[in-house]
Amino acid sequence: MTSLKETAIRNFAMGNDPIHLAVESSENENAFFMTQKYAIEAIRIIKECESEAKKILTKNKMLLLKIAEYLTVNSRMAASLIEEYVRRYGPGRMDPD
Repeated sequence: MTSLKETAIRNFAMGNDPIHLAVESSENENAFFMTQKYAIEAIRIIKECESEAKKILTKNKMLLLKIAEYLTVNSRMAASLIEEYVRRYGPGRMDPD
């Protein structure tokens, strides 16, 4: 389980239980948290996020490829050019390419 996911569930109640889990002090900070229930829940959330990330990458594939192509020749990309690329190659673009 990743540290970020543990923090999200424990500190920000992003799991199924709308509670904030806190232990004031402990030699093992994860002693209370690392139960099977929370481990399964964290894995479920990670898989959902992975699926969403794949959808976003697929949806923006042309944009990402065009930006990568530009950056193979140039060391940086101005914000205005990024905006132009988003309009031109992003989802819902007007220019077929």
